[in-house]
Amino acid sequence: KTPDSNGFGIGLAMAKTIIEKNNGEISVSNTDIGARFEIKFYNVT
Repeated sequence: KTPDSNGFGIGLAMAKTIIEKNNGEISVSNTDIGARFEIKFYNVT
């Protein structure tokens, strides 16, 4: 969080919880142009 940003900085933590509770995964990696977020959801049979 930067001094001029709004919010509480908990968005990714909330997203991670929601994704994992729905049998998903979230990962992040650095690229030359910024961050890359990958979200995967799996079919449950």
